[in-house]
Amino acid sequence: MIIICCLSLSGCSSYQQDIRKVTRRVTQKFKISKGGYKKKVGFTPFGNNTFLAAGDFQSIFEANFNQVITGECPNNIIIQSKDDDYPDFLRQLPLRPSGQIDNFTLAKQSRLRGLNAIVIGGLEDISSRKELKGILWYRDTLAYLQIQATVIVYTSETGAKLLDRSIIREIEVDEVDLDQLKKGRLQLTEELTAAMSKVAREMGQEICYVLTSQPWRGYVTTVAGDRVTLSSGQRVGLKTGHFLEVYDSNEIMTGGDGVQYFMPGPNIGRIKIDTVYPDTAEGTIIENNGISIGSSVMAK
Repeated sequence: MIIICCLSLSGCSSYQQDIRKVTRRVTQKFKISKGGYKKKVGFTPFGNNTFLAAGDFQSIFEANFNQVITGECPNNIIIQSKDDDYPDFLRQLPLRPSGQIDNFTLAKQSRLRGLNAIVIGGLEDISSRKELKGILWYRDTLAYLQIQATVIVYTSETGAKLLDRSIIREIEVDEVDLDQLKKGRLQLTEELTAAMSKVAREMGQEICYVLTSQPWRGYVTTVAGDRVTLSSGQRVGLKTGHFLEVYDSNEIMTGGDGVQYFMPGPNIGRIKIDTVYPDTAEGTIIENNGISIGSSVMAK
């Protein structure tokens, strides 16, 4: 069967892509962070920048997206806008004077809430195009509809992007659909629903794959003598008696465009957890070579 598949280059390529997707899903389901801790991931409210604001489009997209996230990211705690304790800064992201997202401030705020990553995504565009195909008297004009979604994932460790991707799915439609699109009255068809579902699921799979590759990190929020407080607690898996290694995570690097990032630093100590709450924990410093607010902790 493999020989037959590879006789067709496109068929073999499709087969290899399917194998990679399956392997990726298996890895995501069974890879657990060192120490068994779950990562907290904040999702900004789902965006819809298309001129089609109809609820059906967005609800179908969100339903498929959420199904993938909850099914294929089992070792992550997903923080969404429907949650009672949803952070305000995720509803209105910090911006630089240029209007771009202030990744550095976003990272600092995320650390204080025990978030390991921030996901920004949504529908970006629904557009159309026409293409003349065929030969001689068999030539015909075909119409296509393009659905575009974007997704960005920031890490709170450095403030850098883990993922920045645009996903596009194209389907063939008739010219009536294009006319409806131009009038802003495009109706959901079976083909359009399927295309939107595929884009949403692909977006979710990309996010899960990126999150799986990242280790869990917690952050120090207070230091008083030999006592520290962390912005992570029982929900992520911390328990009394756990030992954590502490790392310097406060060094700042500024890029040529003025954008700032945190630089991962060396091991600077060790703590033992002795008090745990749902979303915070307290511990005693066992070794100290410069532990301060903002230092990161990882499983020993």
